[in-house]
Amino acid sequence: MTDLGIIKRFTIETVEEGVKAIVLIEVSVSTPSPKIAENVSNMEGVELVYETSGQYDIFALISEADISSLNRSIDEVRNLKGITNTNSLIVLKSWKF
Repeated sequence: MTDLGIIKRFTIETVEEGVKAIVLIEVSVSTPSPKIAENVSNMEGVELVYETSGQYDIFALISEADISSLNRSIDEVRNLKGITNTNSLIVLKSWKF
């Protein structure tokens, strides 16, 4: 088909896994959780944000190209006014997409 000119070129698309972290966020009682959730969801690298019940008020999934970038993104979350505590879990392996 390439000889006939039907196929002109081949392209390979790869999946870039990068590195991910689940960040559990505890919000001060004087700060509205939806406001923090909105701020977190607008940050670069944040794929998903849930408001949750229990010890942590917000669950955020952050994805970056490398561990350095991931660390910067987590630090950015930690520096938001109104956050009292975070717990970051680095994803080692995904089982279901």
